[in-house]
Amino acid sequence: MTKRSTSTGISLKRLLFSNTKHSMGQNVTTTSIVVATILTAILIFNDFSAGTGLHTRAYIGITSLLCLLLISLLILKKHETLAHWLLIIFFSAIALVALYLWGINATPGLITIGFVVILTGALLGTKRMLIIVLSLCIGLILIQLIHHYGFYQPDIEHLTQQTSFLDVLAYITVIMSFSLTAWLSMRRSEYALRRARKAEKKLRTQKEVLKLQLAQESAKLRTNQLKEVQQLYSFATLGQNTAATLHELSNHLTILGMDIEGLQGSKKISEALAETQESFAQITAMVKTVRRQLDTYNSEQSIRPYSILKSTLNDIQIQFDARHTLLTCVVDQSLDKKIKARGDPLALRHILSILLKNGLEACSDFPEAQVCARISQTKALIRITISDNGIGIAPEILPNLFSPLASTKPSGLGAGLFIARNLAKTQLQSNLRLHSNGVIDEKRHHLRGATFTLEIPIKSRRAPTPRES
Repeated sequence: MTKRSTSTGISLKRLLFSNTKHSMGQNVTTTSIVVATILTAILIFNDFSAGTGLHTRAYIGITSLLCLLLISLLILKKHETLAHWLLIIFFSAIALVALYLWGINATPGLITIGFVVILTGALLGTKRMLIIVLSLCIGLILIQLIHHYGFYQPDIEHLTQQTSFLDVLAYITVIMSFSLTAWLSMRRSEYALRRARKAEKKLRTQKEVLKLQLAQESAKLRTNQLKEVQQLYSFATLGQNTAATLHELSNHLTILGMDIEGLQGSKKISEALAETQESFAQITAMVKTVRRQLDTYNSEQSIRPYSILKSTLNDIQIQFDARHTLLTCVVDQSLDKKIKARGDPLALRHILSILLKNGLEACSDFPEAQVCARISQTKALIRITISDNGIGIAPEILPNLFSPLASTKPSGLGAGLFIARNLAKTQLQSNLRLHSNGVIDEKRHHLRGATFTLEIPIKSRRAPTPRES
């Protein structure tokens, strides 16, 4: 007996004071069992005190208690939908039976009807509320018809009897049961709201953490991409420098071979030896120059853009001839061909090579393919433009044209224009931009491709050094 009382006390304590996850139906059923037990005990005590035996209402209380226990068992078995419907039907039946036995004006029945309407909205939703309300209204009409035509006369003696403290206690119990049900429901709603707020706060925190991680990873990715692109440029520059050196070295070796042949077949030995020594001196100077360029790669030098442009055009001409593409150069009258700027000559050569090769790729598949290089001069800068008559650049690529890994060619790495702009900024302090983009006419043969402009600041005038002069 003691263990059972302790278990009941613990269950009520969990129901009333814990952050329970009980459903609304379970809260109502538990409360109703407690209230039904109290009311049935009051009715039985009242009937035995009057010495009249058990009245109908006492039997109704006992039956109600058994029905509530059955509904509670269904909830424990996880049949909550069926239990909710039975709970609504149970309270509706209690209300209608009370009004049938004791008249339409019976206060407990009317109070119970109001409770049924509220309970329906809470358990079954607003869509089912209209059905229950219409059913209750039809029930009230039928009960009134039965009473009016004398099929059953309700017991209305309680309306004329003096009320007692037992009646007050019964009404207080009913009111408190309704209040307890509402209180439990509100606590459950507050509990759910607190959990939702905690979940929202946690999600916001996770969102900020993910945002920070994304920013960090993006920064790392950009850094790694920049390192990879710079490494690609270093290899490209090294290859270009090696190729140019080998080309010049081959020329001098050819001359050296001819001198050796002249040395063997000529009587002018002293003159041949002098020329041989001069060739070796030139080769030695070339090796020293290459080493100096590799050691002082980023140092600023005095360069002549026109000379570098002409040299680059001559070196790349063979590629244009192989693809039957016309390569032209236009020199404006405003240009001083000996004008100098500051920067790395290899960087300028590499930028021009990238732009020229891109123009070749863009137009070589079209009839009358042509790439034009133009160089002009203003007071402050030297402007070099590379244009082609290809199809231009697709609009979806334009926003990321100078970004790494953005390529207009299916097999391209997407590093060319990025390297070119980076070299222009870091090695020439200049600006590389897309001047205009191409369009295709209706006949598909008069094409106007893309035009890129490189603007190099002119070197400030000062007294020439012995090396420059």
